[in-house]
Parts: sequence; C-alpha cells; structure tokens
Amino acid sequence: MLAESYRVLMPGGALLVFSPSAPDASQRGEPSHTNLYTRVSLQAAVRAAGPVKLLPLDSPLLLGSARALRYLSWALFRAFPDRRSRTANCVGYKPEEDTPA
Repeated sequence: MLAESYRVLMPGGALLVFSPSAPDASQRGEPSHTNLYTRVSLQAAVRAAGPVKLLPLDSPLLLGSARALRYLSWALFRAFPDRRSRTANCVGYKPEEDTPA
C-alpha cells in the first residue's frame, strides 16, 4: 500500500502515515491492529516505497501523569525513541523532481 501511495503522490507532495505502535501494550492487544510498527520500522517501510524526506511525528509512552514522570517519559523517549514511542507516525515528502529508479 505504501508503494502505491508513493507512486500516485505528486512530486513535492506529502504522505502522512499514522500507525499503532508495537511498543504500546494497549495497542498490541487490539484485534483490529494487524500491522504494528516501531518508529524505526515504519520509517524504513516508508523509505522502501520510494525516496522521501521524513519528519517523525511520534510521542512518548507516558509513565504517569505527575510532572516528574512526564519529564522522565520524554527523557527516555529521546534516549530510546524506538522502544519508548506511543505512536509510530511520520510524514514523508516526495522530492520535487521524481527521477525514475
């Protein structure tokens, strides 16, 4: 599906990809979530569809609602983004001039 999306995307266009995240246990238990990605695996799948400039749109798995726990959640997310991501989202921008591979 990503390859076809890339094929029909106009040069200079953007492809927004939102996916359940494999590290989030609540999403792994959802029966409708059949394709779970980590931040890295989603970006690799988008890059495999064609040359793109990627912008990650992820957020961390929160450890709790207290301010200190939120800060700790963000610190862990920055250190280990593929393991601590609550989402696996990104925007892929197709180059202005699409050159055949």
